[in-house]
Amino acid sequence: MMTEEDQLDLYHRERAIAERRAAKRAQDTRAQAAHLGLAQQHELAQAIAWHRADLGTGRNPS
Repeated sequence: MMTEEDQLDLYHRERAIAERRAAKRAQDTRAQAAHLGLAQQHELAQAIAWHRADLGTGRNPS
């Protein structure tokens, strides 16, 4: 069974990939930049999820 952190990791990884693909398909440079920005945000969120998992704090540390 997947933990919440694993689910978030998978979600953000898939979204980052999808946004990079959308950026490649986009004709407008502003749209490309927007998709790449979203991809970077998802990659950052994935890195934060990894960090929290390594620390064992979970999503809502107390």
